[in-house]
Amino acid sequence: KQHPDALLYLHTVRGERGEGQGVNLPELLTYLGLVEGKDYLFCDQYTNLLGFPDAHMAALYNAFDVHMLVSMGEGFGIPILEAQSCGCPVIVGDWTSMSELCFSGWKVAKSEAVKWWTPLAAYQYFPMTGAIVDRLKAAYEMRGNEEYRQRARDGALAYDADKVAEKYWRPVLDSIAQELPKKLAVTP
Repeated sequence: KQHPDALLYLHTVRGERGEGQGVNLPELLTYLGLVEGKDYLFCDQYTNLLGFPDAHMAALYNAFDVHMLVSMGEGFGIPILEAQSCGCPVIVGDWTSMSELCFSGWKVAKSEAVKWWTPLAAYQYFPMTGAIVDRLKAAYEMRGNEEYRQRARDGALAYDADKVAEKYWRPVLDSIAQELPKKLAVTP
């Protein structure tokens, strides 16, 4: 509402039929006074099920001023890395893998989240809405900043699959290749 030129893109299921026990997002957004097509867009729901082509995702990330993934927890957070590899700064939580994957952008601190004990006997963090809004405002002020975009890209390049394979996997595989003949030569 403060920035009528801003558009929220939601790359997720709409939730209109309770998919995944999720929130009916169009209903919530309408309640908040937002209009689909003017204030927000959803990704194509059918293609979302099948998976978007890499070129499509790269074009999306390049079009964004910021990518937001402030989840309660991430195992790795591949979209965070993908966005930055396309030069898009991110907004993430400062917990789990998100902290180390933020090369350019903004973090929501643990102090700005509610600690929640899960059925898996571990804590997660539920980010406070105001903290996310503050980060979105900061991102809006920095939109188009080429330094932020370049820093995002530079940080993500260290995770290039070929570089990771050469630096981390090749030594492991070479070690296995050296030990394998010794282990095969042992007779029971």
